[in-house]
Amino acid sequence: MPAAFGPSIYPEATEVPEATLISIPFVTTSEAAARLMPRAFKPAEKPVIYVNRIRYRGVDYLGGRGYEEVLIAVNARYECSGERIEAPYIAALWVSECAAILGGREFMGHPKIYGEIPPIVDTDKGHSFEVAEFGNGILSASLSELKSLSDETLARIREKQTPFSFGWKYIAGPGGTVDVDYPTLLKTVWNYRKAWVGKGTVTFMSRSQQETPTSWQIVNILAKLPIVDRMPAFMATGTATIDRAATRKLQTIRE
Repeated sequence: MPAAFGPSIYPEATEVPEATLISIPFVTTSEAAARLMPRAFKPAEKPVIYVNRIRYRGVDYLGGRGYEEVLIAVNARYECSGERIEAPYIAALWVSECAAILGGREFMGHPKIYGEIPPIVDTDKGHSFEVAEFGNGILSASLSELKSLSDETLARIREKQTPFSFGWKYIAGPGGTVDVDYPTLLKTVWNYRKAWVGKGTVTFMSRSQQETPTSWQIVNILAKLPIVDRMPAFMATGTATIDRAATRKLQTIRE
C-alpha cells in the first residue's frame, strides 16, 4: 500500500471536469441514525439520511475515464477538545472502479466497496439508478417531477453547502490487533452549474449472505431504517474537486 508500483497514482487534488449528483434524502430517528455511526460521532439535530448517486467523468488518475458511486450518509456532529463540526458521516459507499476504491480507503477513510452500478436511466419522466452485487439488487431509486432551480437559488445553495464530510480510517492488524483506527474529516468541493429539485424514492433490498456476501449486512440494516419524513430530492451537474491533501485526522476521546 499504496497498491501501485512506484509513486502514488493519486494527486493531492483531483479536478473532475464533469460530475452529476442525484441526492435523495429522508429523515430518520436519532436512535436509528446513531446506530450507523462509530464512536466520536453523534446524530445531528435533524437526522437526515442521504442516498447519493454520483457520476464522475474525466478523472485524472484514470486517464480521463470515469467511475460511478452510490453512497449512504447521515447528518452527524463531532465534538472533541472544544471543537464542534457538523457534516454528513459516510456510512456506506459502493464504487464501480478498483482505483477509486483504493484511493478512498488508503488516503481518506472512505468505506468504499465494489458495487455493480449501471448507468443512470434517463427518461422523459425522470431518472433512476440501482446497485447490485453478483447480479443481485441492493438498492434502487428514482427521481421524478423535476423543476429547474434559478441561478439565484443555486447561488444560495452553493453558499450554504458544506464541502466537508466525515469518514473513518480502519485497518485491522494481525492476531486481532488494530493498526489504524481514527475518524477523518474529508473535503470535496462541488461547483453546481445546473440543478433541479423533485420527488425521490429509494428501496433497499434485504439480501442473504449467499446472495450479496459483501453487502448483505449493510443493506439489511438500511432496509430497516424508519422514515419519519421525506425531503425534496436534488439533482445537479457541474464540476467537483476531491481535495485529498485537505484530509484531516480527528481526535477521539479515547485518545
